[in-house]
Amino acid sequence: SSRPKSRAANRHRPCPCFFLPCIDQSAVAMGNAPCFEGMGTVKSIRDAEGRTKGGETADHVLSFFLNGQKIDILQPDSRMTLLEYIRDVALLTGTKRSCLQGGCGACVVAVQRYDWGNHKWVIKSVNACLKPLVSCDGVMITTVEGVGTERKGCHAIQERFAGNHAM
Repeated sequence: SSRPKSRAANRHRPCPCFFLPCIDQSAVAMGNAPCFEGMGTVKSIRDAEGRTKGGETADHVLSFFLNGQKIDILQPDSRMTLLEYIRDVALLTGTKRSCLQGGCGACVVAVQRYDWGNHKWVIKSVNACLKPLVSCDGVMITTVEGVGTERKGCHAIQERFAGNHAM
């Protein structure tokens, strides 16, 4: 039969973005989904009727942190990659566009997400050219600019790389 499955039956299915597991949709509906410190819960981006300040429903809001700055995107383009957002929208050019196949590592960023199974935060390196932007909901992303810059001060690891010619 072609009858759609109930929402309860789909509550714990894997997320179609394949990078992040879906959380219990009832927690999201109640506004009790945990997220980053300072980000609050889903209720923090909604008004009493479940709408954002722009009038969009919170289901169409993509929220994440980029180098410590909270980013909220209303109705994100599902075709955009994280690399395209970082370089073309956020204008952070330290993350390079090179092979676009995940082989060279020029686009690697650090992505921190909450592991629901172990109840702790996990940091992984991710090829931004392969990661869909819509899979970044609720994560913290750190690019090379977030680690340090010459103007703001380099991180100790960056200074050692520069001092030893990256050896």
